[in-house]
Amino acid sequence: ETVDGYRRIRADVCVLGTASVHPDIGLGVFVHEDAEVKRAMVTTAAQVMVVAAGEKLGTSAPFLVGPASIVDRLVTDAAAPAPVLEALAHVGIEIVKG
Repeated sequence: ETVDGYRRIRADVCVLGTASVHPDIGLGVFVHEDAEVKRAMVTTAAQVMVVAAGEKLGTSAPFLVGPASIVDRLVTDAAAPAPVLEALAHVGIEIVKG
């Protein structure tokens, strides 16, 4: 029911939290249902913004939300590893460090 509800919403911006962000693997979470809901949310959004602590970058979690290319903007902290940020920027993601 939740997934169907999100599929009917056309958001300008979808703001997601994830368990992992990897340039090659993509966005991941630890709960299957969470992945299903987040996939529905990003499918209908005009833009996708991910908020993730630097320690989550370059890691992977068992349930895939989607490839890194679905992200328009990543907001992270100063602890984010530079090589991972460079790889994510190469995919076309705008990086915002706070």
